[in-house]
Amino acid sequence: MRSGHLPTVSAAEMVVLELLSHRDELDASELVARSGQRLQRRTLALTLRRMEAKELVASRPEGPRSALSRRPRRLFHLTAAGRRLFELWNMIRQQLRRMPA
Repeated sequence: MRSGHLPTVSAAEMVVLELLSHRDELDASELVARSGQRLQRRTLALTLRRMEAKELVASRPEGPRSALSRRPRRLFHLTAAGRRLFELWNMIRQQLRRMPA
């Protein structure tokens, strides 16, 4: 993320940022389960790829490939930029709540 530049962030991406802000790492299944039906499994992979391209999240394989699995489970975590964006969004949200209706 370029300095002074806020990326466009979808509602699903904000849910991912929120969930990862409370945990060190989560895999895609855990993100879906903890989202309370705000994230859909079928679209999450694309969302996570977009977020990695924006450098908001990073991932790592959990471990080596096993004979039973084609590939290891990927664990996702916030980058510094993702954490800053979530904190900024949270601050704005709190300010909006304080505004008179």
